[in-house]
Amino acid sequence: MMLLHTRLIEQLDYDPLTGIFTWRANRRGVCGGAIAGAPSGGDEGGSKYWLIRLDKHRYYAHNLAWFYVHGVWPVGRLDHEDLDGWNNAILNLRPATVQQNAANTIVRKNNRIGFKGVRKRKNRYEARISAGRKEKILGHFDTPQEAHAAYCAALQERFGEYARG
Repeated sequence: MMLLHTRLIEQLDYDPLTGIFTWRANRRGVCGGAIAGAPSGGDEGGSKYWLIRLDKHRYYAHNLAWFYVHGVWPVGRLDHEDLDGWNNAILNLRPATVQQNAANTIVRKNNRIGFKGVRKRKNRYEARISAGRKEKILGHFDTPQEAHAAYCAALQERFGEYARG
């Protein structure tokens, strides 16, 4: 059974500025005003998102925030504009495709070059970007900075406000 908007509002309060949900006083065994939910088990032992259990179902707090404010479930994914999965302030959330969500990321910790969209090929640096399910090679460059600049330009052109090089 899908959670109804009236049930959500009956059980939880939501602060759109902080993104924090608190339980209402009518919940058995929980004091009104207590913060709802807990961190999820995220990547590399970290907690990437906030989960709230309601009526024996677990929901990501960002999806509940969208539903609480807009009265409809998000279609597809939601992107945390500031990259903080715990910041569920409504102004930090925006609808996104899988590709847009992936464009709004930082360079991975295991990236040996230190730049998104760049890999070393022989004695040069290759800039590449994913286009749908295919990778598009943007060119080969003498320095990683030049390759990264080409990647950033292509990322901006393709993803606009979601681009984070």
